[in-house]
Amino acid sequence: AVAAAQQALAAAENFEDANEALIKFFQEESLVKENDAKTLLSAIHAAIADTTADRPAPSLLNLMTERGLSSTEKSLALLVEKTRLHFVPISIYEVDPAKASSLEKEFCLKHLVLPFDQISKTLLVATANPFDARAKHHVEGHIEGRVQWFLADPLDLSKTIKDVFRL
Repeated sequence: AVAAAQQALAAAENFEDANEALIKFFQEESLVKENDAKTLLSAIHAAIADTTADRPAPSLLNLMTERGLSSTEKSLALLVEKTRLHFVPISIYEVDPAKASSLEKEFCLKHLVLPFDQISKTLLVATANPFDARAKHHVEGHIEGRVQWFLADPLDLSKTIKDVFRL
C-alpha cells in the first residue's frame, strides 16, 4: 500500500497541471467520473483565471464539494489514506509567521501551500493538493533541510494564508 501511495505521488510528475493530476487520482479511485472530470477541469481553470494574484487560488476539492460530487472530508480522507500524508487541522494550529514567510506570499496563494512550523531541520508544509509537483519542487528547492508535507482542508488553508500574510 505504501508503494502504491508513492507511485501515485510520483505519477504527478507527468502532469503539467496539478489539478489534472488530482482529478486523475480521483478518477482512478472512482470518486470522479470521466465526464465530470472534464467539466471540473474546465471549471477550475476558469476559476483560476478569474482569481487575482492577491487572493488564494480556488481549490478542486472545494469545487467538487460545491458540485455535490464529494464532500471535502471524504476527498481528504481518501487522499490521506492513499498518499500516506498526515492531515493537519491548520485552522487551529499556531502557525509560525517566520516559517510561513520563508516562501513568497504570491506562491503560497497560487499553490495553496504554507510552511507552518519547523522541527529540527525539517520544515512542515501544509498543502491542499499533494499532486502539485511544481509546488513540491519549488519548496524543496528553496528550503535548506528536509520538508515534511501535510494535507490541509483547502478552505482552512486559504483562510490561514490570508491571516498569516494579513490580506
